[in-house]
Amino acid sequence: MADPTAPPPRVQHAWPTRMLRTLQFGLARLTSGDGLVTARAAPFGLTFRGPAADVITRHIYRLGAHEPAITRYLLANVRVGPGEVALDVGANLGWYSVLLQRLSAPDARIFCFEPDPRTFELLRENLAANDASRVSALNIALGEAQGSAQLRRYKDSNNGRHSLIPGDDIAGSVTVPLDTLAHFWENQGLGDAPIAFMKVDVEGFEYFVLKGAGALLQRCARILLEYSPQSLALAGRPPDALVQLLKSSGLTAQAFVDGRPEPISYEALARAPSQLDLLLSPPR
Repeated sequence: MADPTAPPPRVQHAWPTRMLRTLQFGLARLTSGDGLVTARAAPFGLTFRGPAADVITRHIYRLGAHEPAITRYLLANVRVGPGEVALDVGANLGWYSVLLQRLSAPDARIFCFEPDPRTFELLRENLAANDASRVSALNIALGEAQGSAQLRRYKDSNNGRHSLIPGDDIAGSVTVPLDTLAHFWENQGLGDAPIAFMKVDVEGFEYFVLKGAGALLQRCARILLEYSPQSLALAGRPPDALVQLLKSSGLTAQAFVDGRPEPISYEALARAPSQLDLLLSPPR
């Protein structure tokens, strides 16, 4: 576990390194035999293997980080203590899962969920490459019911845009298993374990993930959530459906503005015209 008294590690490469890495990325992409490249991240010297065409891989390779503002907050404020649980819903290549490993105590437990079979194989590879032994990876989606669902794949330039909500199958679709977080929690026998952190980034399916969490929401110390009113509309839910769910759970909201979480009322959130990254927590 990272020393809480030590300064947070560098989140992004220094400017000269970024310039060099941009040139190196172009060469690595051209010479890749399988379309994959290995990117070295700035925090902790971690490495991530991913598709060269994908925006997340490109950002880690060139800049040293994915979502640097949120990563900076995570490194400075989140620790997963003994006996606590962290959840990464929509893990993709494993950026947050691997960071949570470095921010957790030896007997903490981390679970990550990635439904896309192709991305899941890279997730497992990245967990192994970074010795993320406390992270348990599951090739399933989470929602409000058990069963199966169609995962609609986006184009190769952004694998993070794969989605379970209705829309165009830009690059085809795949049937994936679906569970609820509440059912998963019970099956794992996690009981009253505290939830130190949960990240939910599932391209418009966030409402259904949180709906299936039930009372677990009220036990989360921090929830990092992507909020998109446009995606809610595509999912057939009114724009304020997620707002009402969060409000009824008794959570307070902050939105990342200029890289920092700032308090936001649910009334203001319901009027938000575009996507926001939210930080949710129980009231102090």
